[in-house]
Amino acid sequence: MKKSKLLTALLLSGLASAAMAQSSVTLYGIIDLSLSRENNSSGVATRMESGVLNGSRFGFKGSEDLGGGLSARFQLEGGINADDGSSAQGGRLFGRTAWVGLEGGFGQVRLGRQYTPIYLSLLTVDPFGGALKGDMASRNWFNNGGARIDNTVAYYSPTVSGFSGSALYGFGEVPGSTSASRTVGLSAGYNKGPAVVALAYNRRDNSASTDNERAALLGGSYDFGVVRVHAAYDDVRGSNSLALVPVHITDQMLGVSAPVGPGRFMASYLRKKDKVNADTDAHQWAIGYVYDLSKRTALYASYANATNQKNSRINTRYNVNFTDNGGTPGTSDRVYDIGIRHSF
Repeated sequence: MKKSKLLTALLLSGLASAAMAQSSVTLYGIIDLSLSRENNSSGVATRMESGVLNGSRFGFKGSEDLGGGLSARFQLEGGINADDGSSAQGGRLFGRTAWVGLEGGFGQVRLGRQYTPIYLSLLTVDPFGGALKGDMASRNWFNNGGARIDNTVAYYSPTVSGFSGSALYGFGEVPGSTSASRTVGLSAGYNKGPAVVALAYNRRDNSASTDNERAALLGGSYDFGVVRVHAAYDDVRGSNSLALVPVHITDQMLGVSAPVGPGRFMASYLRKKDKVNADTDAHQWAIGYVYDLSKRTALYASYANATNQKNSRINTRYNVNFTDNGGTPGTSDRVYDIGIRHSF
């Protein structure tokens, strides 16, 4: 009997140790393609675009249970231009994100290439969720120091009664200076019941450590049942870290989203005001609809119309300015698209 109990104890102990050491790795991805038609001063262009609803990508993510409530986690994710098969993010293999870290009751600590807190905060209040042509988190609107930063260490707090926060530090890696090219980001948020509130800050120092660009964001949304109302405001000032010229820009957003049939409808109005350069303001309104065919496949359509003052050249296409496709400052830009997204 004693031997039997001993063998049972040893077996259970072995199983527990094996379970503790268990790890998992998941391969996942998204293929997103649309047909779009754009009309501006350059004429009318019909094109195929990748990643309009969700960026086309492939990735690996996993975790290992280290015991005592502690686990190791990682994620490697590369962007794909599905229209031609090339790599996105400048050809990086894992340009979307690449990090490794630890998670426990204290929250998460991650090291690598990561999203900035201010960008993640934008996604929580954007009625388009950072997607379609109404995206407020693109290069053209609410441009708060970039979406991703290299060489970072970040902390994500656990959520307590709806409250959470994060902090990020990006090493500039410039010899002889700890501040040159560095990035500092902070965020605090509340997400519980019908209310979402986001507050975030981002500071990016230039390569000479002589000036910086600072951005502050306040946004939120409230679900009234039949419709959710969204609003956001940011203030960006200092010196552009690339051109080293004075910057003071504000962006405003007012939008709505609502479940309609098997999908969701969204609309927004965006306004940009440049307080340094004359006649460079712009505004845009956009609508979109996503129709879920299943949990993994969706059809979508969106339309956006951007209007510029005479010295402004904002384009409705994600991450593209008029200068990239020959558009003339001071003119309007209109685009609509229809597409399909499949995830695996």
